[in-house]
Amino acid sequence: MYLSKWKSKLLGLVGLILLSLSYGIFGAAPVSSQAASLLPEISDSDMYTVQSSVYGQVYLQQALAFSPSPIRTETVAPMPIDQYSISQSTLPDRRTLVIGTGIGRLAVILIYNPASNAWTQIPTTLKEFYGHAQSTLPDGRILVTGGSETTAVYLYDPLTNTWSRAADLPIEIRNHTQSVLNDGRVLLVGGRNKTSVSNSSYIYDPKTNTWTKAANLPKTTWSAAQSTLPDGRVLLTGGSTDLEAEYYNISNKALLYNPKTNSWEYASDLPVQLSVHKQVTLQDGRVLALKGGTGYTYDSGTNTWSSFGVFPAGAEILGMNVFQDGRVMVNTRTLSPSTRTTYILTYNAPPTLSVDQTDQLAWFEEGHRSITLSGSLNDVNNDTVTVSATIAGVTKSVVVPNSNKRPLWSLRWDTLQDNLAPGTYTSIPVTVHDGTDSNTAAYNGTIVIDRAPNIPANTAPGGNTVELPQTIATETPVLSWTFTDPDAGDKQSAYQIVVSGADGVKLYDSGWVLSEATTFTVPSAIMQRGKTVGWSVRTKDQIGVPSSFSSIKYVKQNALPVAQWISYTDNQTLNENVLNFSWKYSDSEQQPQTDYQIIGSKDGWKTWGYNTGEIKSGATVHTTKPLESGAWSFKVRVKDGLEWSDWATRSNLMLPNTYEPNDTFEQAYLVNSNQSYASTIGSASDVDFFKYKAKTTGVDRLQLNVPDKQNYDVYIYDAGKKLIAAGIREGNTAENVLYEVSEGSEYYFKIVSANNGADTASYSFIVGNLNLNSQTNYDYDRNGNLIKKTTSTQGQIN
Repeated sequence: MYLSKWKSKLLGLVGLILLSLSYGIFGAAPVSSQAASLLPEISDSDMYTVQSSVYGQVYLQQALAFSPSPIRTETVAPMPIDQYSISQSTLPDRRTLVIGTGIGRLAVILIYNPASNAWTQIPTTLKEFYGHAQSTLPDGRILVTGGSETTAVYLYDPLTNTWSRAADLPIEIRNHTQSVLNDGRVLLVGGRNKTSVSNSSYIYDPKTNTWTKAANLPKTTWSAAQSTLPDGRVLLTGGSTDLEAEYYNISNKALLYNPKTNSWEYASDLPVQLSVHKQVTLQDGRVLALKGGTGYTYDSGTNTWSSFGVFPAGAEILGMNVFQDGRVMVNTRTLSPSTRTTYILTYNAPPTLSVDQTDQLAWFEEGHRSITLSGSLNDVNNDTVTVSATIAGVTKSVVVPNSNKRPLWSLRWDTLQDNLAPGTYTSIPVTVHDGTDSNTAAYNGTIVIDRAPNIPANTAPGGNTVELPQTIATETPVLSWTFTDPDAGDKQSAYQIVVSGADGVKLYDSGWVLSEATTFTVPSAIMQRGKTVGWSVRTKDQIGVPSSFSSIKYVKQNALPVAQWISYTDNQTLNENVLNFSWKYSDSEQQPQTDYQIIGSKDGWKTWGYNTGEIKSGATVHTTKPLESGAWSFKVRVKDGLEWSDWATRSNLMLPNTYEPNDTFEQAYLVNSNQSYASTIGSASDVDFFKYKAKTTGVDRLQLNVPDKQNYDVYIYDAGKKLIAAGIREGNTAENVLYEVSEGSEYYFKIVSANNGADTASYSFIVGNLNLNSQTNYDYDRNGNLIKKTTSTQGQIN
């Protein structure tokens, strides 16, 4: 070895190293206490950091920045026999088989039982094993290869405690590495003999008991470490590349072998140069390499290494294997004092968690303020873990014990108490931490924190108290309101109407109606006349958050007013044609009469012979114009400002012909212009005279409508009783007579039967000034020449 950096007082240590070399570079014998006493003292000032090994390696340990150790250590019963160059692997029954060489170069086989924390030595006649490699095959047998520059390969069956030879190695090799591939075959890599270092790789198939050549390494290596990853690749780390160079040219390289492609590639470099170290693949897929008191973890997913302290400095790692439950067994030795220690390592596996991805909607109203993230978690180490997450800058955490039983967890926010800002939140990291490692999962659902719409405003119709409802005129009122929202631009998406009686008992509930409309028509049969009901409305915004209900508005459907006839009686015979009607108005709501209307009919209400129209008045009396004789029926209705009452009927009033006697000029009955009159020709000799005064100078027109099957004529006279016009059309034809008049002059007209017929059916007439409207139409040809002129005249009585 190259020792130029050491002072002369290290020569005794070199002698000890040479003594160990007599067993082979990596097959060191145990150091006796007497030999140890021969070591010179080395003060702190004589070295930087000294890492000594019974394998003859003495080098400066590089300074490392350690992460907190993810490993928990416990000591168990140590190996009962001191040995060197050991290998170890896990048996199918969870015990550990250790194969090495003891004093006298005899093979030592030990089995450790973790259940009883006890060691058992297995007798054997085999010679020494050193620089060998060992793997447990899928069928439970142990494959032991090489060592002592031999090609011999052995198979040990722990069930029968027997040894057998397997196919020899293609080359003599020791200080090589090997691991079981996922398909059950074994990959053997590198190694050395007395003169050279190998870069060869071989694969052993236990089914066929044959060795085949695999791809060569890109570099030579011996005293490296190797383990198989869950994805089937093999990680080879460190080792030495030379037999002569300083420290044997120790490497910090890591290589990955892919059995599918039979190829090698470099992985991320180790943090330090390593050789004569041990390596296993942990249960979670990471790789743990140990050298001295330091552990190195490789994550194949990220192709990264991390470093941490595990054991006291100076510990020599003799062997390492992984139990089925994920724990790691490590056999170590220290020289001064000479101590064998066996550790069980529990490698901290980061906890994992799942997150419920259900979408959530919350706002600031009681009962709807809660936001909850929840899920389950698992920690194989059963650590007490902490789950935390942050929403809108507010972090929540929960401590969960018994974490290896997949407990449920939940975090809760209160939108009001936590003062969460309205908005939409997603991709929220949720972290679980066990004190050493953490893991993060994301909530990728959608959380919407919304502000509820304002209480609907401008609700109408309705009074504010049940004692003072607003009276309405319909049983299907149209309710209306105004939607507003504290979030700008938000719109109504739905509404709900509730109608209750004055006693608060619900009469109708619309449920949620998906609509932006701010009006609603109450269905029929819900309201009753004279009954008070209350209604309220609430709305939803575009997201679906509801407002509170509006204050109750009270409405009452109007009770109809009532009209009762006072004047006359049914079937009464009268002696006048001008009727003076009177009636009684009543209203349970104490609303005054605002309108009335009277109609009359002589034909059983097929037609109306009399109609006042709707008269705005609170009067309860009315005088008719002169009515024609005969049997009449009349109806009156009143209005309370909102609705009309039902009709009150007075039936079969018998009216006389009050125009008689009017058989002479002297008896002529005075009529008014522009007013319709009706009378009868009661006998063949009956003649009816009428008179009136012209309103304006011009042309007047008299229109006479004749009863069916009758032929009536009309004669017009001036004030001197001189005939000035006549209408004498034959048959049942209406007469239409035009004549000139002077304003204020009196004129007579006589109506007689031309065929001496009499009839109880009435004739009717109207007289008044004629207003002539003429229109002239001109027709032109294509050249603009007038070809036709047409004038039409229409008359109208004014």
